[in-house]
Amino acid sequence: MFREHETAQEAFIIKSGTIEIFKAFPKAGHDLRNVTLGTLRGGAMFGAMALIDDQLRMASARAVGGQVELYVISRKQFDSKLNGANLFISKLLKILAENVRSSSEKVK
Repeated sequence: MFREHETAQEAFIIKSGTIEIFKAFPKAGHDLRNVTLGTLRGGAMFGAMALIDDQLRMASARAVGGQVELYVISRKQFDSKLNGANLFISKLLKILAENVRSSSEKVK
């Protein structure tokens, strides 16, 4: 679906199928080791954090176990909803996104 460190232009909601969210970490030598951060199924949203805080993708997402159908939410649609939200909610989402990014860096 997308790779870690990419620029985000959309978020997704899973219509059907399974998505794995994973992050690559260096290990001995120059190899990378993928660590699964979560597995998502129908109804789950992913990819929104990079739209909330306007940062690069913090992890990668891929389909696992077969085909996946997604609803795509464009940056314009997402920004429209977020800008219409209560200021408290908008700030809270940004703080939560910052905390998740910080926590994911500690996973090794």
